[in-house]
Amino acid sequence: MEWGIVRGAYAMDAADAFVPWEPCAAVTTLILFIVLAFAYRFAMLAVSIRHEKALRAAGAVEHGARNTLALTIAHIAFYLSATVEGLVRAAPIDAVSGFGFAIYLFGAVMLLVVVRLLGRLWTVKLLIARDHQLVTHPLFRLVRHPNYFLNILPELVGFALTLHAYCTLVAGLVVYLVPLTIRIRQEERAMRETFAAY
Repeated sequence: MEWGIVRGAYAMDAADAFVPWEPCAAVTTLILFIVLAFAYRFAMLAVSIRHEKALRAAGAVEHGARNTLALTIAHIAFYLSATVEGLVRAAPIDAVSGFGFAIYLFGAVMLLVVVRLLGRLWTVKLLIARDHQLVTHPLFRLVRHPNYFLNILPELVGFALTLHAYCTLVAGLVVYLVPLTIRIRQEERAMRETFAAY
């Protein structure tokens, strides 16, 4: 009987000892996600810079440079805001974060698909090359701007949901949509001026 009591007490103490580790594990997982998300974006930015240098050297013309700066600032601000909000909330790992991660992962994969299809023409800036060719892959016929609607928006929504950053999701997305809408209009105009078949 005494052994049973001691054994029960030991089991209770062991269980209690592990409880504080649960939120710590969640925070560690979120920090890892944040670091990897930032690293992924920086890696893709490096690809964009490499493409941009080659395009400019070949005489490419940039459109909407000022709005591109606004879009870049909005993107960075969204990431930083969601990161701070998620860490302050000590966001748990639950169904919401899992759903958000799935959306983010979809956006990240679609970015690779878009880069693969556009090749050297893909950059974060709006550049029209001298020998610019219209990409007619079915994806671009199905979704007019897959880089924005299948990559950027899912990426931002997924990032915020993973971190339970609801304030950033609502307010940040509204702000982000302003330069994004302007970018889409600028891109449409530039493409129509370049390609009669666009």
